[in-house]
Amino acid sequence: MYNQCTKNAHTIEKYRKQREKKDPNEKNKIKQEMNFIVKDLESKGVKHNTTEDEMTGLGDVVEATLQKFGVTEERFKQFFGLKECNCSKRKAFLNNVLSWKKKKDEM
Repeated sequence: MYNQCTKNAHTIEKYRKQREKKDPNEKNKIKQEMNFIVKDLESKGVKHNTTEDEMTGLGDVVEATLQKFGVTEERFKQFFGLKECNCSKRKAFLNNVLSWKKKKDEM
């Protein structure tokens, strides 16, 4: 197992060095690109320390849409005869997949 891990680490390092030989400034280019993206997101109000109350996500949108059609967690469980439907887990999962900052008038 140790030999395999060492071999994999050497392979990864070899690949990294080959890429750097092709373009020695690749690390700097990636850092510059990431800094640009972070600054752009921050200018749009997205912060790394944004609280959950300031954020909304795909799970929230799905939940709100279903509720407009009368589909609630309680009705879902009742219709399918379930004790637990894991709606909250799915909502949290979808929020983690895609989320964004709420507009000030939505808070």
